[in-house]
Amino acid sequence: MELENYQTKTGQTSISLLIENFPEAAEVVLNQCMHHSPHLNTTDPEYTVTYDFKYLDPGPEVKDCSRRFSAVKTMIKHQRERLLLHPLTLKYHERKWITLGRFGFIFDFVTYFILLVLLSIFVVEQRGGVDFRPPNGADMPPNMTTSGEAYNPKPSDIYKKDSAFSKSVPYIVLLFAILHICKEFFQIYIQRWKYFKEFSNYLDWILYISTTIFMAPYVTSLDALDERFSGMKDPRDIWILGAVAIFVCHINMMLFLRRYRLFGTYISMYLEVTKTVFQVMAVFVYLIVAFALVFFILFKEQVSGII
Repeated sequence: MELENYQTKTGQTSISLLIENFPEAAEVVLNQCMHHSPHLNTTDPEYTVTYDFKYLDPGPEVKDCSRRFSAVKTMIKHQRERLLLHPLTLKYHERKWITLGRFGFIFDFVTYFILLVLLSIFVVEQRGGVDFRPPNGADMPPNMTTSGEAYNPKPSDIYKKDSAFSKSVPYIVLLFAILHICKEFFQIYIQRWKYFKEFSNYLDWILYISTTIFMAPYVTSLDALDERFSGMKDPRDIWILGAVAIFVCHINMMLFLRRYRLFGTYISMYLEVTKTVFQVMAVFVYLIVAFALVFFILFKEQVSGII
């Protein structure tokens, strides 16, 4: 029986067993799947390398997906970094990216970029066209009029839909948000508990939930707007979610760009520096508290001089 066709009763393939128990032997097998042009220098224009992926992917004729991708999954599960960085494995991932992966990523990126642009323009335009101050007291507190009474504007005064842009964009933004929410549910189905170990997934949910709630008044008819949001103490509070949505949206775009080699290095450096700064600040907090307590004790009995 050939090595690539061997399978245990539990469904493990031969290459998976080698990767799990004998990674050095698995590396030898992967080396045998690379065939270089004989008697040719690597700088020769006719020099070629032929890759055989029969152990990493038996082919579409194998219907069992767990068997088709078991080798790479085993490398990841047992953290076989040397095998993951093997030229055959890298070329396999590159082929998968070219044939399938990049189309899914491009679709995901384009829809997210449209969401980012529309949401940014919409928030800036709406915030610039709405005055949160009371109409009869520009210097008064935002919730107080000159007569001393509380100023509670109607939702229809805050969430205006006075242009074709403000009427259409909320529906488009909500459509893209719903598409990405469906994508998140699909990722949960695929990744299971691993999904909840990735911090960026929580940012996605914060973005889509805050965007959906923020856009809710703009997709509500004017007749029902004041009635449905009448129970709120101050309808302007929903704008807090708008600020959260626009901030998280740009943070997520930065994480998207990290996948590109051109930006990935600098974004990763920025994230590592930010993480280091927070770690250093956590240490300095103890010193700051210590100095504050010492000066509080020493200066407690000091009498201030009178000039």
